[in-house]
Amino acid sequence: MTDDLYREGFEKWVARFQKATVDQSALRNEIGREVGLAVSAYRARYGDGAARAIDLGAGDGRHTLYLASQGFDTLSVEAAPTGADLIRQKLERDGLSAEVVVADLREYTLPENIDLMISSYVIHLLPDPYEQIKAWMTKVRPGGVMSLSTRGRMPFDKDHNWFPQAIELRRVV
Repeated sequence: MTDDLYREGFEKWVARFQKATVDQSALRNEIGREVGLAVSAYRARYGDGAARAIDLGAGDGRHTLYLASQGFDTLSVEAAPTGADLIRQKLERDGLSAEVVVADLREYTLPENIDLMISSYVIHLLPDPYEQIKAWMTKVRPGGVMSLSTRGRMPFDKDHNWFPQAIELRRVV
């Protein structure tokens, strides 16, 4: 895997975010099922108290907005400035708050003791995904929840894209 893959993905998303508006998402507005399950799992274990959540590769903010609306102290990390701008506009529109950071996930230093970590459909763009996942896991506090979503290979994907095989992520731990 090369940085070219990350650059290709980055350029594609910058263009998509430039075409999006506050009211018309570049992706879809509904949260991913896995994110809802992660929040439910966290709340079932710890209740509704304040907790620190992070949305890695936040896109145009659908999960950031959901986490903020659920009362999490939310940090949103997105590489594309156009995506981060959309997140900020949507937060303001909805009267929500979250810290929004423009950062390259290949270089960004995550904070310690995260209660809930969300990463949806970005890990396949990063170099050495297994090492990246292991590094992210060290930032989730003991007992915290990490939700990592990716997809399988599609016919249009290039050979250098990484996608896990069935149950392949078990290798990480």
